[in-house]
Amino acid sequence: MESVVKDMGLGLLRQFLVARALSERLMGFCGDEGVTDVAARLGLFDLRRWFEGLAAGPGYRLDTPVRRRMAATLLDFLVECGVVERGPEGTYRYAGKSGATAGEEPLSGEERETLRRWFAGEIDFFDACLDEAPRFLRGGPHPFDFTDECLALWEGFLGNFEFGTLRAVMLRLMAVDDAPSTRVLDLCFGLGHGIVDLMSDFRDASITAVDFSDTYRPAAEARVEEAARRRGIEIDGRLSWAEGWKGFGEPLPFGDAAFDAVHFTFSDPYIPAQLRRSVYGEIRRVLKPGGVLGAATWVYPDDERQVVSNRWIRRQVLVHDFAESVCRGWQGFHDAGLTLRLFDEIGFERKRSLFGDDNRLGSSLWVMVRR
Repeated sequence: MESVVKDMGLGLLRQFLVARALSERLMGFCGDEGVTDVAARLGLFDLRRWFEGLAAGPGYRLDTPVRRRMAATLLDFLVECGVVERGPEGTYRYAGKSGATAGEEPLSGEERETLRRWFAGEIDFFDACLDEAPRFLRGGPHPFDFTDECLALWEGFLGNFEFGTLRAVMLRLMAVDDAPSTRVLDLCFGLGHGIVDLMSDFRDASITAVDFSDTYRPAAEARVEEAARRRGIEIDGRLSWAEGWKGFGEPLPFGDAAFDAVHFTFSDPYIPAQLRRSVYGEIRRVLKPGGVLGAATWVYPDDERQVVSNRWIRRQVLVHDFAESVCRGWQGFHDAGLTLRLFDEIGFERKRSLFGDDNRLGSSLWVMVRR
């Protein structure tokens, strides 16, 4: 993975192929669903009138926090694309653009081929979510969950090239000692992609994996065993699978200061806002003083553009938040300022800047140290 990151991973990500494709896809959704027409009819409006317009026009049932958040995210996306402008005191105004940026910087044939070659699992996931979004917004059930029936969908998404690149970079930033005495926790191991990266990067450290459900554990075990055989990695005595954790808000089944590092990727948006303090408090509890937390996730684009400034990253985050909302348990990306204050209050400090110089990575990689 190191060579991938160095030779092509970050270079591909900096082309923003996924962001550009997803922006075009969601703009098409807004046109097909009549969402853009709602903004045009309303002219000058606030969030309440926006919700009423979506209920009267496309017929969305905004009767749950998830669906209301999706409607608000759609509005933020239209603002980001220039279809809608922000006004004073929480108002919005239709800016008179109908096509928005669907045709802005269109992908070339070569870029579309690169997208299909390297990012197919990611694009397929978002396409599936956006295909189901109209039904869900009109009152349908969550179409996707962490079940056996959805394994193939999650397999393609969680194993995508972008996530793999981000994990590889984050493990380097964590800079954990690779020694037999080092203990690393992989929290929410999912389908085992993170375990494979940990075992590859830290060939002497002990790895403990835990998740709130064992549904995908057989698939994770098979992935780890195959990777160990292919890469010549020793796992006997170094990898353990923990049990007894019931999920976010519940105590982790480990003693105080049990680990030198916690690897926690792409799961933060599934933590309900009211539980984040207890979840990260538990992570801090099981870390040794000076222990490192490495987490990868987006933060919601800030209006001031101080945290997430790149336009394509902002659009990709908004599409991601909107689309994955159809998956059961998704809570949305959290505010960066609130997150940093939370870490500080709990007892973490930044080992590396959450918002680094690399505009592609700055808002997605967190490396924190327990005080």
